[in-house]
Amino acid sequence: WGHTHKLFGNYFFRVEDWQKFEFEYVHKADRVIVVVDEAVERFHSVGIQDSKFVVLSNTLNLENFKDVQKEAVSTSTLRFKIVYIGGFGPHRGLRTAIEAMPEILTTIPETQLILVGEGSDRSHLQRCVAELGLEDSISFPGWVPLEDVPQIIAEADVGIVPHISSAHTETTVPHKLFQYMYLGKPVVVSDCKPLQRLVKGVNAGLVFRAGNSPDFARQILRLRDAALRHELGEKGHLAVLAKYNWKYESQKLIRIYQEIVN
Repeated sequence: WGHTHKLFGNYFFRVEDWQKFEFEYVHKADRVIVVVDEAVERFHSVGIQDSKFVVLSNTLNLENFKDVQKEAVSTSTLRFKIVYIGGFGPHRGLRTAIEAMPEILTTIPETQLILVGEGSDRSHLQRCVAELGLEDSISFPGWVPLEDVPQIIAEADVGIVPHISSAHTETTVPHKLFQYMYLGKPVVVSDCKPLQRLVKGVNAGLVFRAGNSPDFARQILRLRDAALRHELGEKGHLAVLAKYNWKYESQKLIRIYQEIVN
C-alpha cells in the first residue's frame, strides 16, 4: 500500500494497468470465482456478464475448529476484551479502533484492545498508542500460531473488523469474521458493503461508519450489555453452522467443475 502510493512505486505498479490485465482475463475465463456479491457488481458495472461468476466465500472449515469449540471457554472476567486478528495495513482501519479507546475507557476503564498480527502499519500504530498514552490498554502480541487463535477469540468479549472503505474492502470479506461468529462473539464491523450485509443479514453484531472513531466507540459501548452480546454472538454462531462454513460452500466449487467438465 505504502509503496504503490509513492511516485516510484506507482510508476512500476500502475493500478490502471493491473485492472486492464484483470478485465482481459476475466473476459476470457469460462468461470470466475469471487468471494462476495459486491465483487460481481463491480464487474457488472464495466459490462462483464454476471453468468460467468460464482460467489464462493472464504468461510470457515469447521473441521479445523470443532475440537477447539468444545474446549474454548471465555476467561474474560477481569477486563472487557476487544480482539482483532489479522494483518496490519492502513486499509484495515486499526487506527480508528485505537483512536476510539480514550472514549471507551472513560465508560469502561478495564477495556483491553488486543491487536493480534503483523504488517507494514505496526510501527505507526504503536506510535499512535504511545502518543495517546494507551500502552496499558492496547497490546500487540504479534503473530501467534494458528492453533492458538480460537482460544484468544474465545477469551474476548467482542471481535472487530474496522476496515476503511476502499475498492478492496468493498469487494472482499475477511476470514476472521466467520471465526469470531463461530466462537459466539458479537462483531463490530465498519459499513463496508460486504461486512454490513453479512452482519446485518444474520444480526450477528453492530455496524459503525468506516473511519469514524466516535461511532466505533458508541457501538462498542452498546455491547456492555451482556445479554446483547450473548444474543448477537449466538446468532452469528448459528449462521456459521447453517451457512457460512466450508462444508456448505464447497458444494458450489464441486458444481463449478461439474459444469465445466460437462
